[in-house]
Amino acid sequence: MTGQRLAVAWTARALNAHNEHRLLCIIRAYLLEGHPPDVVLGMCSRQLDLDQDGHFSTALVGVGDLRSGEVAPGQRRPPWPIGALASGPHYLDLGQGLPLGIEPSSYVSTSTFLAPGATLLAFTDGLVERRGESIEMACAAWRRQPRARPGHSTT
Repeated sequence: MTGQRLAVAWTARALNAHNEHRLLCIIRAYLLEGHPPDVVLGMCSRQLDLDQDGHFSTALVGVGDLRSGEVAPGQRRPPWPIGALASGPHYLDLGQGLPLGIEPSSYVSTSTFLAPGATLLAFTDGLVERRGESIEMACAAWRRQPRARPGHSTT
């Protein structure tokens, strides 16, 4: 994006490198046209078809304003991005829905504000998923992990 705005696009799951690159290019093109994340996800939900070509993908698509700290992400399943605020880290509640390619769907974008110096952490489910454990439980446990503070060690 230009000036003080930025765009983020990230995909994962059941795509070969060619199809993942293709999907990321499509997402970026829609974002550059000015479409909000929920509309981009809706348009991209028709780019893959699990029944027809065997492909599907989870995705995080978002836009942010560096001046105001506004972040507007849209995503379809956990793990949700973490916003690090003065009160401590919390997951951004983005709702939950179908991955891209399962069937054409509508999506929801939310908007939140991060204070100057705050951190937005986005990660794949592979970081927190454990066999036999729900993703929600794994995310909750990961968020409770000790946080390093300047001059302090977590070990």
